[in-house]
Amino acid sequence: MHSKNLLTLLTSILVLGVPAVVLAAVSWTAYVSEENGGPWAYCGPSSQAASGFQCSGSYCDNVRLRCETLPFGITVTGYNVSNAFSEEDDGLGTVTSEGWYRYDGDNYHVCNFSGAAGILTGIRCQGSYCNNITLECATPTTSLGQPATLTSCEWTDYYSEEDGALSYPEGANRFVTGVRCHGSYCDDKSFYVCSLGT
Repeated sequence: MHSKNLLTLLTSILVLGVPAVVLAAVSWTAYVSEENGGPWAYCGPSSQAASGFQCSGSYCDNVRLRCETLPFGITVTGYNVSNAFSEEDDGLGTVTSEGWYRYDGDNYHVCNFSGAAGILTGIRCQGSYCNNITLECATPTTSLGQPATLTSCEWTDYYSEEDGALSYPEGANRFVTGVRCHGSYCDDKSFYVCSLGT
């Protein structure tokens, strides 16, 4: 399309009051691990959250997040940090209900706040080979200030450094809401992935 035609189209959209389409921005954080105090990998600004994951090094030692713009003008608010978890917690603990999600153990964490679903915005490792994982979660919130809905949720296959990245096509509306692991040093990781709605 010629630049003059594009300018005319954009002007028409603005004059008619039609909201412009916001294209999804996708980027990867730097790799983090337990070295140097166990720094965080964060998605930001508040219009982004984790839509994928990748690790490298023995036992999935270095981790990073794929960050993507949230759809429908959704932003994240109310950040919260999980307790650390690892594979030593065998998932055979007392059944616990956390609002929208029910789980049976401590070898994983699914984001939630007082019954409202959460979404992954950061990750941190501590212990040898990124053995202990802590998550930063936030509440996806619509432009009306209401919690967004999460649908079509499912656990993915397990990923480690041998498997490449967990990555969906740009704009696929699939976001990470939880992480679990098994294997030595929490080597293999699976992700609870959902779609966002308003």
